Amino acid sequence: MGADSYETPAQRDENTRQGIPNIGIGDHATITNAIIDTNARIGNNVVIGSFDKRADCDGENFHVRDNIVVIPKDSLIPDGVTI
Repeated sequence: MGADSYETPAQRDENTRQGIPNIGIGDHATITNAIIDTNARIGNNVVIGSFDKRADCDGENFHVRDNIVVIPKDSLIPDGVTI
């Protein structure tokens, strides 16, 4: 997990106005068994993990392979989502 650049305070304020998470991992997020690529936006109170043995699958902004959740580059996971 990383970012190619940092957001300025003005950009973070604009994110808030648009209702999108800032680059990085939001407050109170729980992440297990996951790979998160660069520039991902993980919202507040998000739960990412493969808690039960699941078949490989693809969802909006994520993939599950071999019980590991993969969040691709530049993905946006809104506040409160559980994967």
